[in-house]
Amino acid sequence: MPTSSADERPTLEAFALERDLEDFSAAEQVEAYADAFGPAPCRAAPRARLIERQLNALRWLELLIAEEPKAGDGVAAWLAPRIAERIERAGMPALFVLIDRINGIGARWWTA
Repeated sequence: MPTSSADERPTLEAFALERDLEDFSAAEQVEAYADAFGPAPCRAAPRARLIERQLNALRWLELLIAEEPKAGDGVAAWLAPRIAERIERAGMPALFVLIDRINGIGARWWTA
């Protein structure tokens, strides 16, 4: 079975046209292609390594810049903009005010 680098391989579509295999099923075309050029090179492993390196970089950056919320922080710094806007309009611009409200009213704090 001849081997060839990925750069020298035609696309499956070009191979099928070249060999008059366009009326054959896709599985038959792939089988003929593999017979002619060997199995297709696996690209999943390098991609998986790249994704793992990117995730590790993000974890490292998170350790550098992540902060714990502080009671005096504005709710807009920690909550989605639409939610923060509604909470601020209700008179709770900072986390400590929101926490006091939740602790004072209880489970349905947002209804009062």
